[in-house]
Amino acid sequence: HMEPWAQATPLMAFPHPMACPKHMEPWAQMCQKAAIQNTPLTPYIDAELLAHNHLALDGSLVTSTGFRYSVPALTAESLREQIDLFIEQKLFPPVL
Repeated sequence: HMEPWAQATPLMAFPHPMACPKHMEPWAQMCQKAAIQNTPLTPYIDAELLAHNHLALDGSLVTSTGFRYSVPALTAESLREQIDLFIEQKLFPPVL
């Protein structure tokens, strides 16, 4: 069941106040268990970073210059490759 206000408003317009803190402690525990002491990866994002910023691009302006993406589409396989690289670099806990 969706609240009436959510039907007309993007869900990220009203992030749940516990969304980040809810994930911070488990993330820290997973990193500690994997002996990861420092990583640029985090489940935290400030609501201000989402406000008034476009979160989707079609890329047509970039490709109109002749640029070609080395990975033209995000797939489960390409995402897994990146996560595996982060695990290898000790930036992401080996939990997947």
